[in-house]
Amino acid sequence: MERLACKSAAEVSCIISNLIAELEQPCDHCRQEGVVLTGHGPTGEPVTVRLLPDNVLEVEGGTDLLEEIRERRCPHE
Repeated sequence: MERLACKSAAEVSCIISNLIAELEQPCDHCRQEGVVLTGHGPTGEPVTVRLLPDNVLEVEGGTDLLEEIRERRCPHE
């Protein structure tokens, strides 16, 4: 699991939308506090993202893709 401190809600949105290509029902995680998104990344790897306070994300899975996303430059900045 990796924790990311994002600069803004826009960065949170960008990372999540690039990490999860297909959402699944979060039934296994619904008892956890906060927002939990589960699904599969573009490569088919399972990914779980937890949204924590202050634009912090906890990410399980998609580690290689996460590195690639963080290295990209946002075209809107």
